[in-house]
Amino acid sequence: MHLRNFLKCLGALGVGASLLNPNPAAAAPPLKTGPSLLFDSWSTQVLDQQASTKYPPNFTPRGMTQSGLRISTILSSLKSYGEKTGGEVKGGYNISFTQGARIDSNLLKGIQVYISLTRYQGTSFAYREQELQALHDFVHDQGGSILLHTNHGPPPGPGKANDDYTQNDKALAKKFGITLEPYFVTYTTEYKSEYMKMNVTKPSSKLNKFFDSDFQYISNRASTIASHDSCIITPPKTSYAILAEFPEGTTVFNRTLIGPKPIPLKNSGLSKCFAILVPYGKGNVIVVGNSGMLSNYGSIGQSTGLIPMENNLMFFLNCVSYLAGYSEIPTPGFGPSGPYLPQ
Repeated sequence: MHLRNFLKCLGALGVGASLLNPNPAAAAPPLKTGPSLLFDSWSTQVLDQQASTKYPPNFTPRGMTQSGLRISTILSSLKSYGEKTGGEVKGGYNISFTQGARIDSNLLKGIQVYISLTRYQGTSFAYREQELQALHDFVHDQGGSILLHTNHGPPPGPGKANDDYTQNDKALAKKFGITLEPYFVTYTTEYKSEYMKMNVTKPSSKLNKFFDSDFQYISNRASTIASHDSCIITPPKTSYAILAEFPEGTTVFNRTLIGPKPIPLKNSGLSKCFAILVPYGKGNVIVVGNSGMLSNYGSIGQSTGLIPMENNLMFFLNCVSYLAGYSEIPTPGFGPSGPYLPQ
């Protein structure tokens, strides 16, 4: 059970305070810095951000500007989005990058949230089985969490049949019972500048342990989000909660399974989930259908960034904070309020 849920159960029984803090005078002081986040450097948005990233052998970046501006908004926001203590914001998140290193238990030590913003295409960027097992154990056994912003399957148009950004992400999602299917979901029949606007609401839930206050935390000051496109996310057969669904008018395309033209998603029989929360073992996993939604506006490689559109930035910060163990909705102008609950 996630620590947040465990504490709520204790509180409901009226025994939380006595069990967790039998001697208030001896209580440990609040942490002065926030939790540690590990960004996957082989995910597309990070590759675009960092010129110093270690690439796999014989890999030539395609269309990557590496200007240092691709995800600078979310990185700077995380560094300043600390916990509220005595009316002041202290610390922030401790941010690190894999820098091309293979993921193992040592790399994940001391990390609260692993973040992938769409693993780049190609076998050079594929997860090895040992990495997948390390991430599985990180969540299931150690209470860590994962935020995976995946991306679209092959879009319409000549020469794009292999442009499948679910290729490497789907192996990670599968470890938690989540299926990523290589469809191209968008609001229009062709790829254009319009974006899908989605409500961060609670249309349905199959998550037995999902508290209303948890959902309110994720949706706080983030009532709508925007994305150009997505794959299809099929939730697990176990517990999950839908954080956002595709809007009315969305179309879906797959050259092999659907045909040469997109069709309305509502007629396809496919999942309508754009973002889901899945509790798994001692931790949690959030999967969102697009990573370009977190990139800076004006940044065009790999795609046009949408971070200022709707409430994309706030939604990302809320998801990271929730997964990291923050428990209270912050007041406007401050980051998450304490106590920060290490997992």
